[in-house]
Amino acid sequence: MNTDIQAVADAPLKAGKLKRAILARLRHMARIAVYGFGPIRRRLERAPQGGTHWDHLFSETNFATYLSGTIEIELRNSIVSTLIRLNAPVMPSVLDVGCAGGSLVQALPTFRQYLGTDISQVAVNTAKQFCSPTVTFRVTDLDRFDLSQKWDVIVFNEVLYYLSVDDAATEFARYMAALSPDGCAIVSMKNDPKSHAIYRLIEKQFHLKRAVLWQPKDDGLNYKIEITQERPAFLVACFQHPTPIKDRL
Repeated sequence: MNTDIQAVADAPLKAGKLKRAILARLRHMARIAVYGFGPIRRRLERAPQGGTHWDHLFSETNFATYLSGTIEIELRNSIVSTLIRLNAPVMPSVLDVGCAGGSLVQALPTFRQYLGTDISQVAVNTAKQFCSPTVTFRVTDLDRFDLSQKWDVIVFNEVLYYLSVDDAATEFARYMAALSPDGCAIVSMKNDPKSHAIYRLIEKQFHLKRAVLWQPKDDGLNYKIEITQERPAFLVACFQHPTPIKDRL
C-alpha cells in the first residue's frame, strides 16, 4: 500500500494546536537567548550527527517526508529554481549540498551538470531515481567534499543549521571559493534563531542578491509569520561574491 506522504507530514497539526503554539513560542525565545550570544552558543552547541543517524531517521515513515513528496518541498524547490534562473549563468553546473531525495533536480531550469551530495546513503538511494548522463549523486560529508571543481550554482537546502553556527559560516565560505565569478549560492533555512545567527555571519562576507520569505498556511488566510515547529517560515536567500571595489566606481 502506498503511503500518503503529505498526510504523514500533516499529522502533527491535527491535535493540541494551542499547546503546540505556546511551546513553540517558548522554545523560540529560549533559542534566541542561546544563539544571540556567542559564548553561550558555543558551549551548548552539539556536534553534527553522522550518516548512520540520518539513515535511521530517513528509514522511518515520519522522517521520510523530508526526502520528497510534500507541498513544502515542492514549493521550496520552485523558489530555489526561480532564483537560479534569474541569477545564475545560462546552462549552469549545479552542486546540491544535502540533496536529500534529490527532488530539486526536477524543478531546475536547464543545466549542463548536476551533482547532489548527502551524508545519508538512504537519501542518495532515493535520489538515484533521477540519475541521468548529466545528473549524479554521491554520499559524502559536507565538510569532506572535494571542491577542486568550479560550480555556477551551489545550493544548501535546510542543511547548514545542522552544523554549529561558526562551522556553518566557515563551510559556506569554503564552498563559495568554488563558486564561479558570476555564479550564485542559494541557502534555505527555517525561521529559527540558529538560522538567524548563521545568516548574520554569511551576510557579513557575501553579497545578498535577493531573498524570499515564505510560510505554508493551514489555519486560515492571514499575512502573519507564525512561530511554529511543524510549519515554520523559510527564508531562501541568494548570495554572490562581493563586487570588487574597482568595479563599483
